[in-house]
Formats: sequence, C-alpha cells, structure tokens
Amino acid sequence: MTSPVLPSSGVLTPLGLNEVQLTSGFWAHRRALSAQVTLPHCAERMTTLGWIDNFRDGGHRGPDFADSEVHKLLEAASWHGDDALVERITPLLARAQHDDGYLNTRWSGRRYQNLEWGHELYCAGHLIQASVARARRHGDDLLVEVGRRAADHVCARFLEGDQVCGHPEIEMALVELCRLTGEERYLEMARRFVERRGRPALGDSEHGRAYFQDDQPVRTAPAFRGHAVRQLYLACGAVDVAVETGDTALLAAVEAQWERTVARRTYLTGGMGSRHRDEAFGEDFELPPDRAYAETCAGIASVMLCWRLLLATGHPRYAELAERTLYNVVATSLASDGRSFFYVNPLQVRTPGVPAGADEVSWWGGSALRAPWFSTSCCPPNIARTLGALPGYLATRDRRGVQLHQFASAEIDTRLVDGSRLRLSVRTDYPESGTVLVRVVDAPRETCRVSLRVPVWADGASVFHPEGVVRAAPGWRRWTGGGGRATSCAWNCR
Repeated sequence: MTSPVLPSSGVLTPLGLNEVQLTSGFWAHRRALSAQVTLPHCAERMTTLGWIDNFRDGGHRGPDFADSEVHKLLEAASWHGDDALVERITPLLARAQHDDGYLNTRWSGRRYQNLEWGHELYCAGHLIQASVARARRHGDDLLVEVGRRAADHVCARFLEGDQVCGHPEIEMALVELCRLTGEERYLEMARRFVERRGRPALGDSEHGRAYFQDDQPVRTAPAFRGHAVRQLYLACGAVDVAVETGDTALLAAVEAQWERTVARRTYLTGGMGSRHRDEAFGEDFELPPDRAYAETCAGIASVMLCWRLLLATGHPRYAELAERTLYNVVATSLASDGRSFFYVNPLQVRTPGVPAGADEVSWWGGSALRAPWFSTSCCPPNIARTLGALPGYLATRDRRGVQLHQFASAEIDTRLVDGSRLRLSVRTDYPESGTVLVRVVDAPRETCRVSLRVPVWADGASVFHPEGVVRAAPGWRRWTGGGGRATSCAWNCR
C-alpha cells in the first residue's frame, strides 16, 4: 500500500495514495502546485547552492544537515511520482555511500563525534524515509537499496551502547522500514533510541537538556517541551514503537503529553512552539501572539503525530487538531505561486517585513513575510513531501467500513477487510463551503459503514442521507448501507 504510515495494528488502517485520488478543490490545487512548482523550485535551489553536488564532488556546502533537505526532496519526488528527479539524484547518493553504508557529506571523515548537533542520524532518518516512500510508490530500486544499507549501518553501529541523536527523526524512519521489510532489528533499534533518551544520553547545551528531550525519559515527561520539531518527531517515533511492540503504557504516556500540550501549549491555529531563542515550546500558557514561533516544520510534525495517534486510537480529536494545523499552518506557509514560504508563523505582526529578492537566501527566523529560500531551508522540502503524501492522510478503514477524517474532493476506491470493494465519490468546496457530498458508487453486498467526522466547531451540522435528515453532534456520523447499491449522503455545516 502506498501510505506514508502503515502500522501493523491499531484501531484504524490508513487508505493509501493508490486508494485516494484528489480530484479538485483546496487540497488538490495545492498538491498540484507542489508537484509542478514547489518541487522543481526546491530542486533548483539545492542545485544552485551546491547541496546536491555535495554528493558528487565530496565537498559540503550549506548547513550541517543539508543532506537531509536533499533526502526530503527525494521523498517528495517519490510521493509526487517524479521518477526523473529521483533517478537523476539517486546515483550520486549511491556513489557517495561508503562500503559500510554510512552516508553523510559533512562528517564522513569525523563520524559521530558531535551527536548533539551533528544531525548525522537525523539525515540518515530522512534518507530512510525517502527510500520507504520510493519503495511504496515505485518498488525496489537503487534508492531503496541506499536507504536499507544506511539503516543496516546504523543498526551495526548503535544497537549496542547508549547513544542517540540530538535531533530525533530516525526513530519513526526505522519503524517504517521495519513495516516495509519485516526486519525486526530496525524496530529494535528505534525502540532503544526512544528508551535511551533522558537517562541522559547527550551532553548538556546552553538551552538545557530539555532542548533535546533528554532531561527525562519519554515515559515520564508530563508534556511536550524543548525544541518543538525535535519533540514532535520523537513523539511520532514513540507512538510507532508503542504500536508495533504493543506497549500500551508508552502510547498512553504520549497521549497524556499531547493532551496537556494541546490544552496549554498550542496556539489557536494549531501552531506549536512559542520561543524564538531555541525554537521551543514554552511553559503552560506561554503563547504570545506576536512572538509566536510556530515553525512550519513543527506544524507538519504535529499533523504526522496526530495521524499516528488517530490510527492507534480511532479518536476524532486527533483529526480535529490535524485539520486546524493543515489549514492554518501548512497551507498558509506556501505562497499562492508555490515559490515562497513562511518559516515562522506568528499570529500578529507589529513591524512590517521586508520582501526578499527572488534569488535571496533569507535568515530562517527573521522575517514576517514569506521568502523563496532560507539559510536553514528545512520547511520548503518538508511542505513538498507533506503535500505529496497528503492523500494518505485523509481516510481510513476498519472491519466495518471507511472513515473520512478530512474533507476534500476525491475518488476513493478500496477493499474492505473481507475483500469486498467500496467506491466513494466525494465532492466539496470545503472550506469555502460547508457542504460535503459523499456518493457511494459501488458498495459490497454485506452491510458496511461510511463514517464522516463532524468537527467540534460544527455543532449545528446536518446530515442528509437516504434515511432522512438528522442533526449531527461533533464526532462521528455514520451511514450504514450495502447490498451493492449506489446512494449518496451530504454533510452540511451551518
């Protein structure tokens, strides 16, 4: 299945890109813009700045973690189906990879001497995620081989000992590679990285150990803290480990941290991270509107975490926050031309920003306006890979039917647990309009359910379906049908 997250168990099973096709509207437009404009824009910038040539000539230009941006570019290209871009860059990675699987253009002569700030395992994680995306969209090829060799190297080097990376990310990548290949050592490596944190496993920093989420174990932390992207990526990896190992206590710990963080440390927009100095979560209710950092990458990471928690538990509250963040952080970061981006997302701007030139490299945290590129440009390729994979974040199935969590015009064609086919046609102008029309094009002979999430803000919603008109309270609204017949229902927010 072509899904960015594919757990082996959980309450819900995601529908992949092979089952959900966006057809028109808000998200279809932005996904097309990402494929046609944002992806080539990122590739051009990384070429001009020499980040791609780092793999060709053995040099290193850009920030220490520039390799990760190339890996995210490859993941985005894989989800978007841009085979030409993948096949142009991948041979450079294969030639630069060492015989033992190590691949990093910044530190190849001084491996793992600065785990706090070096980002080597972080870069490897993004490479592994790119290889998983490629395998699920295309099948085994050179990029998949490069990613697996990198993962094998990490396991050989880090399975024993007590070391972790200063920037979590590889944990969820290793779990997803285990899901793809069935190799249990990848899952075990991810589990050990999660469990080692907070013992402590890293040196201190000027921001304190909480910056790295290394001040206390994952299981005992009361809320999300420290660098927001690091924290959210770590939480994603912890949920993945919990689901695959059946560790209900670990899952419950992350759920409790999420609950407190959403209640006390999250902006109305869904943005996370209020402190500029260390790109971090503040204390409870420390949420200044004009000093909101709310990094775009943190918003993306929050959506990734919400999706994992939704699949594990089936609770619609996770889809609620994902929706809020997708519309107010992820979608708004990208300009209408697809070539400039917000890095930070403040709720209020007191001082007008200065527009950046088309070829200018802007300071990543210093502007109130979108910019074409940043000295730290993690957000642009992150947006591209998220929009590329977006159809895989919209709907799920369980043993009784299909659930629609986010509303977009789409064609859905899936097989239920018993192998029977269910086809849905969704039409909506959401969020411009509150009407969502769901037509059952092909239904199984046995009874099945189509469930629609009614947002918490839509307390006056109505559902029109063959059995009549009903008021719909927030949560799930289900239509039960079958018998092989086509029908339709509509959800309307008022």
